[in-house]
Amino acid sequence: MPTEEERGFVFCAKVGDEDRPDSIQLRFVPESLDPTEVSQRRLDCLRRISCTTDPDGFIDEELKSKVFDAWNIAQNDIHEEWTMATDPRNISPEVRPLFRKMGQWLADNSPEGVDHDRLIAAKNAIEAPWDRRRENYFRKLFKPDDCATPIERRTLSRTLVENIEDLGLEAYPAPKPLIPIASEEVHLLAWVMLV
Repeated sequence: MPTEEERGFVFCAKVGDEDRPDSIQLRFVPESLDPTEVSQRRLDCLRRISCTTDPDGFIDEELKSKVFDAWNIAQNDIHEEWTMATDPRNISPEVRPLFRKMGQWLADNSPEGVDHDRLIAAKNAIEAPWDRRRENYFRKLFKPDDCATPIERRTLSRTLVENIEDLGLEAYPAPKPLIPIASEEVHLLAWVMLV
């Protein structure tokens, strides 16, 4: 395809044999074959190969001679990204410090009148990747420095548990890691040369 932008290749690949939405991968590899310049962004790859009419095909023998090297770079990049997603630590969203601190507070300061199961459910619910809106809400409630006595600490814990329950917050389901694969399980479906 002719392009006004950077010359290179767009590859479409399928990972493994599973029918998962993330098993189809796109990569743009520039003519320079620099692995640090590979684009993993699906929309960027699609934008590069979009056209308003059916263009006439062009063959650039010099660029075409790089297609196998470019595919190796794309295949390795897909495999590395997939491998990163097999480790739960790499795919779990970050929990804001306030929510970790609140969870520890609940573990250390059991409120009266709240059974163990409710307390654990509230602790698990608050130790999650909540957004800024929730953070601002709880920042107004959670004032541990104002609690000098055990009664004040238990009262704050009870207030936190009740607010967590009133908001309907539940434990965050951990993302499921991908199954490890070998690089040979990244299969080429199609490629486009951008000249």
